[in-house]
Amino acid sequence: GVYYRQTADIDLSAYWWDAIGTNASSTYYFQGHYDGGAHTVSGVFTQAGSTSTYNHQGFFGYVRGTSSTNRAEISNIGVINSNIQGYQYVGGIVGYSYYANITNCYNTSSVTGSASYVGGIVGYNYSSSTVTNSYNIGSVTGSSGYVGGVVGCNRSSSTVTNSYNTGSVTGSGSYVGGIVGYNYSSSTVTNSYNIGSVTGVLGVGGVVGYNYDGADVYNSF
Repeated sequence: GVYYRQTADIDLSAYWWDAIGTNASSTYYFQGHYDGGAHTVSGVFTQAGSTSTYNHQGFFGYVRGTSSTNRAEISNIGVINSNIQGYQYVGGIVGYSYYANITNCYNTSSVTGSASYVGGIVGYNYSSSTVTNSYNIGSVTGSSGYVGGVVGCNRSSSTVTNSYNTGSVTGSGSYVGGIVGYNYSSSTVTNSYNIGSVTGVLGVGGVVGYNYDGADVYNSF
């Protein structure tokens, strides 16, 4: 229920960045509302590693509301001139989104995960979470699966709407997509497009790598 508004561009390049909200298995998550005010954040440099210590990386690591009617929100912000790395649940804006709305956000920076769930905007979009009017133009790379230009994994009635990717998307494993790597469990991708290159091993698509269990794609190319 707490609201924040960014009133100027922010340069973080003098520091290693610890994501806002760091751990899905504890109380260390962001539960409020953050309005970037159409400003940018630059120099978001996160550290990579091969253990869960490096999970939930991005400008925000883990964003969580309490229900579908009481959501956390991130809006109106761009992440630029940054290098976002981590193990899994890695995103340019948010690593892991749960009962959250991500709106009018963009990323122009490289995003790299040494395991799964890597996305240009959100790594793991879960439990009726939404990504709307957002775009990625940075390169997205995952050393395992579930890699997407906008969202790595879109799960459990979550949505990606009016969003696009122009950056290259590369996964060394399965489920790699220009918009969503793995679209699952009644989730949807609508009015979205990808023109970036997509490379993977199994389950690879220009829009969605793998569409499963009642998930749908509408008006997208």
